[in-house]
Amino acid sequence: MIRDRNVEWKSKRLFIPVVGTGWDATGLVGRHSGAPTTGELGALGYGAVRFDGAGDEFVQILPLPRDVDVEHPIYFRVYWTTDSTTSADTIDFILTYADIAADEELTAADTALSTAIAQDTYGTTTALTLKTTAWGKLNGSTLTKGDFLILETEMDATDIDVGSSEIVYFLGLEMEYTPEATVGGGPTQEAYRS
Repeated sequence: MIRDRNVEWKSKRLFIPVVGTGWDATGLVGRHSGAPTTGELGALGYGAVRFDGAGDEFVQILPLPRDVDVEHPIYFRVYWTTDSTTSADTIDFILTYADIAADEELTAADTALSTAIAQDTYGTTTALTLKTTAWGKLNGSTLTKGDFLILETEMDATDIDVGSSEIVYFLGLEMEYTPEATVGGGPTQEAYRS
């Protein structure tokens, strides 16, 4: 019989965009702290959340995907860009979380990842280049199947001249995890990460 423990799974990824997570003509609607706003990326016709200063945060909410094997680590990284043209610019993001079970009180996402997301460098002189950070890690056996996940991304510090002539755009998060696809007996090893 096929069981998860007998299969060498490839990891699964889920992108969690900021588009459509809650804003109106006046800006973000109750899903942030600091002073982030929304804005179009250049003249591309689509937008993202603008982080205009250190401490700007954006919260995303989703149910933990049903096929996550919570016994193994879960990884997160940030998708972002800027209109800066300075390749040496660096940026630090902090990702915190809360996991809430059904019928429990909602709380702030104030728990740090087990391994933080490392500082990222823009690395190009071309404005609006898609960037992804290194992966942060949440240790296995930290979350509970069926929980609700609240994720808060904060721009902690940056060399980018935000609030003046340059803008940091937060595009979303990516989550990578080991799937649990069969009934009974989770994998004995973490999924292959490519």
